[in-house]
Amino acid sequence: MNKKELAILQNIQHLIQQLDCGADDEEQKPNVSSFANRMLALSKITCWRYEPMSNMLFFTDEKGSKKHPSGCSLTLFLKELNRKDRQNMLDAFHRLLTESCEEITFTFAKPFKNGQHWYEVHACRYEKCIIGTMCLLRHEDEQAQKALQDKQKFELLMSIANVFVWEYDVGKKVFSANESLCQKLGVPHKTFSIKELKKVLKIERLDDFLKNIHEKPQQDHSVIHITNPYGDMQFIFETSFNSIIDNEGKCILVLGTLHDITEQEILKDKASRDDLTGCFNRGSADVTLLNTFKRFQETKEQYMIIFFDIDKFKEYNDTFGHDAGDYVLKRFSLLIMQEIRSSDRLFRWGGDEFLLLCSGIAKENMYTYIDRLRRVIACAQFTYSGKKFRVTTSIGAAYYYANDTTYQDAMKRADRSVYKSKLAGRNNACMLLK
Repeated sequence: MNKKELAILQNIQHLIQQLDCGADDEEQKPNVSSFANRMLALSKITCWRYEPMSNMLFFTDEKGSKKHPSGCSLTLFLKELNRKDRQNMLDAFHRLLTESCEEITFTFAKPFKNGQHWYEVHACRYEKCIIGTMCLLRHEDEQAQKALQDKQKFELLMSIANVFVWEYDVGKKVFSANESLCQKLGVPHKTFSIKELKKVLKIERLDDFLKNIHEKPQQDHSVIHITNPYGDMQFIFETSFNSIIDNEGKCILVLGTLHDITEQEILKDKASRDDLTGCFNRGSADVTLLNTFKRFQETKEQYMIIFFDIDKFKEYNDTFGHDAGDYVLKRFSLLIMQEIRSSDRLFRWGGDEFLLLCSGIAKENMYTYIDRLRRVIACAQFTYSGKKFRVTTSIGAAYYYANDTTYQDAMKRADRSVYKSKLAGRNNACMLLK
C-alpha cells in the first residue's frame, strides 16, 4: 500500500470516528460525510476495515450510510468466494494479525449479478484492526465467461484430435495460428510475417502456396512437411483450407486446419519399405505407378521408368554366400540413392531387380541420366570379407506415352529395354523410344 492510499485511509477512519461519536452539530455531519464520500469517489477505491473481536467487515464507500458504513461478518463474506480465494484471504489476515508482515496484497473474484468482479486488495494492520483498499480490476459477465470457456474447450478438443487452426491475411501478408499449434512447433504464439515465418520454420512448398493464393483464390487439400526451429523434428500435416473473397472477387483471408499425421505417415513409410535395402517395396511401387500415370493423363507431366537388373547376381551368392548377396543389394541401392534427386523414388522390384521412377527430365537428357547411373555402379568398389570385386548392371528405360492405356504399357517397354541391354553384353543402358 503506497503512502497516498494510507493517508486516504487514515483520513477516512478519522471521519468515520467523528460520525460514530454522534457530534452535536447536525449541520456539520452531512458536510463531513459528503467530504468522505467525495474522497472515496475521487480515489475510485473501496475502503474497508476488519475487526477481529466481532469478526466483522465494514466497507466505506459512497453507497454506505452516513453514520454506519455497510458491513457483514467475515464468515458470510467468505462464503461467496471460491475455495482458493477464500484460503488466500484467511492466510493474509492471519499473517497481518500475527504480525508476520506489515502489509499484503492479494486478489479475489466475487460473483455479481450475471458475472464476476475481480478485485485487487491492499491491506495492513492498523491498531487492533486490519484496514485496506479494494479496487475493481475487471468485470466478466456470464456471456464473456462462456465464450472464454468455449474457446478453451475448442482448443483442448482440437489438441486432443491433433487438429490445429491457422489463417493467412492476404492484405497484410501475415500468418497466425492457435496457441496449441505454436506450442507443438516450438514457436511463440504471435502473428508472423512471411519473412519471420521462414526464419523460424522450414515449410516445404511455402512459396508455391503463397503464389497460388495471390494469383487465384481457392480451396484445397494437401500434405505439408514442417521442420521445427531446432531442426530435430519434422512434422507431417494434412491441411485443408478455403479462401474468403471480398465483393470484388479478391481473396482477403485464407482459413485452414492442420491435422497432424506424422505418426501415421511414419508407420505407413515403414510398411512401404524393403527391410533389407531401405528402398520402397513392390507394393508401394504399384500404388505410385498407378498415381503417377493418372497424373500424367491429367497434366501431361513427364515420367520415366528405369529398370535395373544386377548382372550375374547368382554368382555372388554361389561364390561368397547369401550374406554377400545381401551386401551387394544393400550397397547397390545405397549407391543409386546417393545419386538420384530427392523427387525420384527407388523401389526394390524383386530379387536383384530395382525400379527407379523419375519426373521432370527432358527426353533428350534421359539417356545421359541413366547411363550416368550405370557408370556409378560400374566404377564403385565392392568389398566383402576382405575380398574386392566389381558389380555391373543392365538398365532399361521407358516413359509414358499419350496413347498408353495403363502404366503397364511403359513397364513392358522398360522390361524389353533391359533385355536388349543384356543381349548387348550386359553393363549397358538401353531406352526404347517407340
